[in-house]
Amino acid sequence: MMRESDILNAFRNGTVELPPLMIELSEVEPRLEVKEWVLCPDAYIDVRWEGRVFRFVSEFKAQATPRSFREAIEQARSYAKATELRPLVVSPYLAPERLKELEVQCVSGIDLCGNGVVMVPGELLVVRTCNPNRFPANRKISNVYQGTSSLVARVFLARPCYDSVQEVMDEVTERGGQVSLGTVSKVLKNLEEDLIIRRKGRASILLQADELLNRLAAGFKPPRVDARKKYRWKGPSNELVRRLCDWNRELVLTGAASVERYSVMPREKAIQCYCPSIEPIERGLGSELEESPIFPDLDLAETCDPTVFFDCRSDDTVSAASPVQCWLELQAGDKRQREAGSGVRDRILKELQQNG
Repeated sequence: MMRESDILNAFRNGTVELPPLMIELSEVEPRLEVKEWVLCPDAYIDVRWEGRVFRFVSEFKAQATPRSFREAIEQARSYAKATELRPLVVSPYLAPERLKELEVQCVSGIDLCGNGVVMVPGELLVVRTCNPNRFPANRKISNVYQGTSSLVARVFLARPCYDSVQEVMDEVTERGGQVSLGTVSKVLKNLEEDLIIRRKGRASILLQADELLNRLAAGFKPPRVDARKKYRWKGPSNELVRRLCDWNRELVLTGAASVERYSVMPREKAIQCYCPSIEPIERGLGSELEESPIFPDLDLAETCDPTVFFDCRSDDTVSAASPVQCWLELQAGDKRQREAGSGVRDRILKELQQNG
């Protein structure tokens, strides 16, 4: 894992580059006394260009999560105010959106991958971007927006505020998920670092619902299907749905097939469902069920993925996938599905606002 000392060593070794500028380490951890406070920036950095030298006061951040990145900007600004130098944030990697934020905030920033934005108002502006990240972060939970860990994030889209970690876990359990208290705690820490939630004492409060949906979509992977069968129904047409309702604890419509519950889009003729095991449903429906891939009435996908059964919505018919699962599957689909998905997303955000 990258540390602040590694950033310092990169400056000492002369490997921090941002052509056409020359980047040099001037002084390490200068001591600043401001009234009753003692400030200690990470370093003074000199930027040379065409015979001129511009000095910056810098804040190093080895792990630039959204939260720590914002903190680094504020820290660099406080150093700049105390020294009357220009603020600089240094991190192993600064993505294009981070560089844009720095530019908007009028704070310079450089990384160890050759990206950066260096500003001296009225005299100098250098921007370099699109160099790849050579220092990808390695979190203990690789992606809190995927798999079982994502259940913790998803409950904030059903209810935006919780008084404790235990209350978050209880909500996950009540909605059909299973996670340990330790997992909940780790996921909440990552959500806070990503500025998705704010934690105040023991409480957790959703800050950015839109961004949470975006991150869930970026991390979404279709559930792994272990077996799949399609059937023709030989009994009365209205009887199939009634019979399937007997399996509501072990049967749920796919996210895409649940769209009629949350938005406007005609669904496929076949009833598409997830189930943990096909065999007992097949046996229970009996001889009126005939396996056939041609013009099927029922399409069963066998999966143990916990996300598809989480927070499913039951009424007088077959259980529907949660609005979040419905939207995630639609946004990963074709143009028609993505268009229908926008209505589901709007509904999620509207209901969340009402619940908040």
